[in-house]
This record gives sequence, structure tokens and C-alpha cells, in this order.
Amino acid sequence: MKGKKIMKYNFIFLLVLLAIFISEYPNGQIGKDTEMIYFNTNEFFISDIYSEKIRNLLLMNKPYSPLKIKVVGHTDDVGSSEYNFNLGRDRANSVKLEIMSMFSFDSANIYTESKGEDEPIANNLTTEGRAKNRRVEIIITERTESVSSLEDLISSHDPNKDRIDQLLNEADSCYQIEKYEAMLERLGKAKELGGDKYSEWCLLMGNVGYVAGSYSSAREMFQKSLDLDSTNYHAKRGLARIRAREQIINGEIALTSGRDENDAIKIDYVAQEKILMYGFFNVTPIKRKTDYTKNLDIWTCGTDDGNKVTYYFDFTNVYNK
Repeated sequence: MKGKKIMKYNFIFLLVLLAIFISEYPNGQIGKDTEMIYFNTNEFFISDIYSEKIRNLLLMNKPYSPLKIKVVGHTDDVGSSEYNFNLGRDRANSVKLEIMSMFSFDSANIYTESKGEDEPIANNLTTEGRAKNRRVEIIITERTESVSSLEDLISSHDPNKDRIDQLLNEADSCYQIEKYEAMLERLGKAKELGGDKYSEWCLLMGNVGYVAGSYSSAREMFQKSLDLDSTNYHAKRGLARIRAREQIINGEIALTSGRDENDAIKIDYVAQEKILMYGFFNVTPIKRKTDYTKNLDIWTCGTDDGNKVTYYFDFTNVYNK
């Protein structure tokens, strides 16, 4: 009799999980299919707000990786058709590069095209309408179908995961307020529960190594974090910090570097650009232009004395990672 009750409760528990699964993931899909990114007039620079939207879209679809993505650039009708076609192309390519800077995507799986001014979604006679038309559509065109069944969600559950997550959150909080001894204590406890198999644990260990000046160890941990979770942007940023430091320490760049395209600074991670501009050149990035024919990011920056200076970055290696 007792066994039947247990079976009954287990069955009810599974039904509850199934109901939650269906309500959370209608049609068996976790991620949304599209995102819209908007731009200022004549610009293809992606603001931090929309950068976060791109990141969230891809994180939602992470269980279905590898993905195939279509990126379509649009404009309002101000300017010539040729100009707007090229601007739409630049906007689409800018989003593609942003995706690749965050995640380890094969560039062949990201298709870009420009519609220019040909497919407005609002009236170009109004300011509000033109703002809606200056956009890029990101469309998930293909997902894998081998994951995210209810059985997968239940069987993959780690009985220690909640406790590990708690310890990692506490460790991160300690890191933010520079209490490194307490941070290491929590990371040690998380490791005892198997936490070292998670990307976030490796990321935090990488942060410890970086603060301690153990850069080879930090690099190893950041790379392991990224290997475990290719969507971990913070791990990629950690690698960018180490690479930027190497460029400075090894004399690969000087304060006069990057002032023209023939002396463009080679980067391995897009995050290197702002790390170097803020941390080494001591300038404030204002506006980015991108020349995709030469794989160059061209930044207009402000100096402390109110002047402007331009820096060139060669992102060829970003595509090769």
C-alpha cells in the first residue's frame, strides 16, 4: 500500500513538472525566434541595451545549439537607395560581429543581408516611423532538435546544483567587495560538491588568478570556463583582459599605436578594444565605424582635454577563433 502511494505521488510530481514544462516552453521550444535591434540615424553602432538583448536571445536558445541565424539590416528612406543598402549591410555585419564577439559561433552559421529602405514597417513620413525602420532583425532559422525534452530536463538534474549555485553566488559577491579569502573558501566548498565542472566556477577561479597576478592560471581557467559554456561572455572578457595586458607588457603596442589603419592594433577579442581605450590610452569611446572589407573597427574617442582622437583595431583574428 505504501509503495502505491509513493508511485501515485511520483506520478503527480511528473504531471506537475510536465505542466510547468508546457507552460514555460510552448511547442517544445525554450527560446524565442527573433529580436529587433534599433539604430540612430546613419549609424550602425550597437548600444549596450541592444547588446544585452542580443546576448539574451542567444542564451534563451542555448539548449538548441548549434544555431543558424539570419541577420537582416534595414534603414529609413532618408538618403539614396545605394547609400541605404550599404548602411543596412553595415548594420547587419555589425550585429554579426557582436554575436561572434560574445559567443563561439561559426561565422558560416550567421547569414547577413541588407534590405536597405525596401521593407519599412512604419511610416517614413514621421520621426517615430523612421526610428522603427532603422533596425536589424535577428532571426533564428534553424535549431537542433535533440535536447530539451522533459526526460532530459529531469535526468540532467544535479542533486547538488542548488547548493553549488548558492556557493558560487556567494563567491561572486565576495569577489565584488574584494574579500578573496572568503571567496576561495566558498569555491573550495563548491568544488567538494562537484562545482568545478561548471563554467561559473572556472570563471571565478580565473578572476582569482588574475587578481593574484597568476595570469597563466587565469588564462587556463577562463578558457576552461569558455569550453564548458561558449556563451559565457565574462570568460571571454577575462581572456581579452589578459591578452590586452600582454600587448602592453610585451611592448606590442605603445601610446601612439593604432592612430591610422596601417598601424591598426590586432585584437583576438572585441572586448580588447574598450579595455585598451579605457585602461591604456585613457580615452572615452564615442562612436564606432566598421570597415568590413578590411576587418577594421574605427573608434572616435574623447580625451581628457576635450579633443578627439581616432583608433584603428584589426579584428581579423576574432573571426578565426
